This record gives sequence, structure tokens and C-alpha cells, in this order.
Amino acid sequence: MKQSLARMVLFAGIAACSGPAGADDSITSGCSGGITGGGYGVTVERDGRIYRWHAPTSHDARDEVEVRNDPTEASQLFASLDEMGFVAMGYQETGDMTCSLTVVSGESEHAVTWPHGQTGAPAEARAMAERLLAFLEPE
Repeated sequence: MKQSLARMVLFAGIAACSGPAGADDSITSGCSGGITGGGYGVTVERDGRIYRWHAPTSHDARDEVEVRNDPTEASQLFASLDEMGFVAMGYQETGDMTCSLTVVSGESEHAVTWPHGQTGAPAEARAMAERLLAFLEPE
């Protein structure tokens, strides 16, 4: 009985630390700010939907267009973030135009931000952001 209870506690602890992979999980890369406050970027949903978005000003809603549906690519992107330890990266710097890589998982959200054109953010986060922004280009 004690071993069963200990196993249950161990498995519950592991599940709580890793967090469940939810259908609403997403990765977003984009830049916004400047004179208008508008921005652009890409969002990848865990289920494989990939959206290109932009907003002309900070007051406009995002105009989103699904550009691809690729569950394999999405799975690889989420795995890459786990491998690089993204949620442990603590870089938060802003500028007139700020770029970011953001992961939403369940109730939690983590972002790394940096001023557009600067290279102070962790190289792995910037590389992942660029990988996502490649979806802005027509296929």
C-alpha cells in the first residue's frame, strides 16, 4: 500500500511539473510597436494550425490567416522549445519596436522579448522566432 501511494505521489508530481499538453497550447513569434503600435507575426497551435497575423495599429484587432496545417511541424517546434529549456529563459527587454517569442501552455504563459534588430536575447530563442517568422513568406 505504501509503495502504491508513493508511486501515485511520484507520478502526480511528474505530471504537475511537466504540465499537460493541451489543445490550446501555442507558440507565437512577432514584433510590434513603433509609431503605430501595430505588429506582425506567426502563431503555431499545438494541433498543427499555423497562422500569419498582423495589426496595423495597437487599436486594431489582429487579422489572422491560416497559412498551413502541419501537426508534425508543430510537434517538432514544441519539442525544440522543450529541448532548449525555453521556459527557464528569463530575458525581457523592450524597445520602440519589440520582438518576442511566447509560449502559452494551459494557464501559463512565458515570453522572451528583445528590441527589434538587437541580439541580446538568447540565440536559441531568436533562432526559433526566425524559424516561425519564415511562415510569413509565401510557399
